[in-house]
Amino acid sequence: MVSCGGCGGNIDENESECPYCGHVVSSKKTDTTSTTLSEDRKFAVVRGDGDTTHIRFGDGVTGRRPSSSGIRASYRSGGGIASTMKKIEHLDQTITRGQDSLERGKEKDAGVKMVEAFATLSDLLSTYQDHVSKEAHLSTEESERLSAKEKRIKPKVKSLVETCERLDRKTMKKMKVSDEKIRRIKSVALQFLEISSKRAGKCPACGAKNPTGKTTCQRCGASI
Repeated sequence: MVSCGGCGGNIDENESECPYCGHVVSSKKTDTTSTTLSEDRKFAVVRGDGDTTHIRFGDGVTGRRPSSSGIRASYRSGGGIASTMKKIEHLDQTITRGQDSLERGKEKDAGVKMVEAFATLSDLLSTYQDHVSKEAHLSTEESERLSAKEKRIKPKVKSLVETCERLDRKTMKKMKVSDEKIRRIKSVALQFLEISSKRAGKCPACGAKNPTGKTTCQRCGASI
């Protein structure tokens, strides 16, 4: 039995309305917060020192405790900062070998390497853009490592652009690479250079370096 909030009469706890005064009885509330939290299957992914990652589960109070039978996880690797570093290194080697082959008159080998460089640049460009958009989440060490890699690869990418510009149709035919493919290689190379310059705060118009976060060049006023 419970007391009516209107007249004070004793009524059955299952009644929704007092039979004496008609007062609506509030439904009985049960605190299910602790039960809900203890059964919550959520988990947290925590970045550790270096490139380590830890998964934190509940303790039976603020989250469900993992089963004693073990945990099975599905995940994808290769999309982090370490993978980006390896792609830049591979791009460096590919461009160098392609230009060496071209200088030695091995046009066909040079063509293969240029197409390979295009594939690596295209793949790198998508992951690189993701890193730039999430730069605030990169540690200082990761950001510095990425910047150092960029500084070394940019002259190579510029030389790739220059190679694309000076190739004639006869050479492209020997390389077995179409004029359209050369234009696409040049395009992705220029996109890479543009993004890396923006990240470094370098003005694409005058080349002046600006403080991080600036969207307008302090020297010439161009958009960064």
